[in-house]
Amino acid sequence: MEKTLLKNFDVPHSGNIDVYIAHGGYQAVNKALINFKPKQIIELIKNSGLRGRGGAGFPTGLKWELMPDDPDVTKYLVVNTDEGEPGTFKDRYLVEKDPHQVLEGVIITAYAVGAHRAFVYIRGEFFSGAKNWIKVIADAYERGFLGENILGTKFNLDVSVHRGAGAYICGEETALLESLEGKRGIPRLKPPYPSKVGLWAQPTLVHNVETLACVPHIILKGSEWFANIGTKESKGPKIFCVSGHVEKPGNYELPMGTTLREIIYEHAGGIKNGRKIKAIIPGGASTPMLTPEHLDVPMAFESLPKVGSMLGTGAVIVMDDNTCIVNAVTHLAKFFAHESCGKCAPCRIGTRTMMKLLGKIEAGKGRDEDIDLLLDLANSLRGTTFCPLGEASTNPVISSIKYFRDEYEYHIKKKQCMTTEVPISDKPESVAKILVVDDDPDFVEITRFILESNNYKVIGASNGSEGIAKAKEEEPDLIISDIMMSSVLDGLDMSWKMQEDEKLKHIPIIMVTSIANTDYASLFPTDQYIHVDEFLFKPVPPDKLLDAVKRMLSSKVSV
Repeated sequence: MEKTLLKNFDVPHSGNIDVYIAHGGYQAVNKALINFKPKQIIELIKNSGLRGRGGAGFPTGLKWELMPDDPDVTKYLVVNTDEGEPGTFKDRYLVEKDPHQVLEGVIITAYAVGAHRAFVYIRGEFFSGAKNWIKVIADAYERGFLGENILGTKFNLDVSVHRGAGAYICGEETALLESLEGKRGIPRLKPPYPSKVGLWAQPTLVHNVETLACVPHIILKGSEWFANIGTKESKGPKIFCVSGHVEKPGNYELPMGTTLREIIYEHAGGIKNGRKIKAIIPGGASTPMLTPEHLDVPMAFESLPKVGSMLGTGAVIVMDDNTCIVNAVTHLAKFFAHESCGKCAPCRIGTRTMMKLLGKIEAGKGRDEDIDLLLDLANSLRGTTFCPLGEASTNPVISSIKYFRDEYEYHIKKKQCMTTEVPISDKPESVAKILVVDDDPDFVEITRFILESNNYKVIGASNGSEGIAKAKEEEPDLIISDIMMSSVLDGLDMSWKMQEDEKLKHIPIIMVTSIANTDYASLFPTDQYIHVDEFLFKPVPPDKLLDAVKRMLSSKVSV
């Protein structure tokens, strides 16, 4: 298939507006605003069969039609560039490689639904993408594609960029709107839907980047062209993100309905080192796993549910036969537990409990009944959480037990992975006792999990005072503390009091901090810090934590 969405990816300086125009850019805007009325464009999109590319797959034309057509009502368009789904990286590349294509879709969409104000909401970590958005929007204003009386018509549109703080939940449209309004990013009750009550209680259309990128091509080539690509219920080209154990990971634009076998073996180069496939996640981390028997299933909205999975974002994650499924699912469970916004109890408690149970099994400390307990817990979350995140977190768990229950049982009985020859119980038993201090239970539990999985004995304390008391009682070999706790003063007070205590001053301390808090580091009586990253409240990187622990314990001087 001839490339459409990715056709400019290999064009040098494709983000430059002159280069984009030279390759046919903004012709669709000109055609739409001059030759079509808004309702005609909506009808064109409906006839094309375009469905949302962000995961839900809702019919795009119908979504536009739900917006009120009253010209006196203030309406907004919001571009969802959050893209937090693990394994998904198509929108980021569209914005980095061909941003004017997306902006052209924004202009046409806003014209069709009568919105005169649009916001680009972009994930905070996407620095390059944010810079691109700002640049292309400025260039579009300069060339008359944005602002007042665009291309001599009476249509006006203003666009601006808003950077989020990197919360997965803000990929959900109502949580995104809350964040855009300057509030905490947590989902709203639906109904009412954003098309009726959205940003600042006004009708709002929220769209994924790839969805908007399709719009200019439908305007130029027609709805029939788009509808003739793909399957009966899944029309058009689709960007599939392929990652994992493949020879050529990357973005591949293919017709909707292309099989997993073709995507993996013909386009992504097959499995690394000639190994075999063990499992495939077809649509991003929140979609259920599949196995090699599903390789000939078409990647389409209607076919994947028939085999118990979903198309999602079209992010194909491939795992070879050397992958420990229990370990992989444990990592996914940690992600969902960390990203839960905490608004509803089933998700807030359920995701963390699943993480802990999986951690036990993965570390060789599971019981036979833990597998069914894990299934019962996962099933109890389905249909009971406030938004889809809680239910999505159960998909890797339930599907992995369905297809790989024997690996869970092996972990419990043999206390080792099926893919390793070294039993967990045979690893050298560490004699180190480590005290973890923080008022954030997530920090304590995640750090505990990492350390206990590596055979360290862990004691927890919830504040500086308790930390000192536990240190005197347990005499740990090492202390790990978050530099912040409830305040910097709490951690500072604990550190200096320990230095003044003859019994405690020999105990080394590791302070976990972020780049944002390095100014405080000089106040603490320790030279050992783990710098997480520039965003607060991220989990400690396991490799950095374990490396620091080993170095501190090996250099410890007995007193």
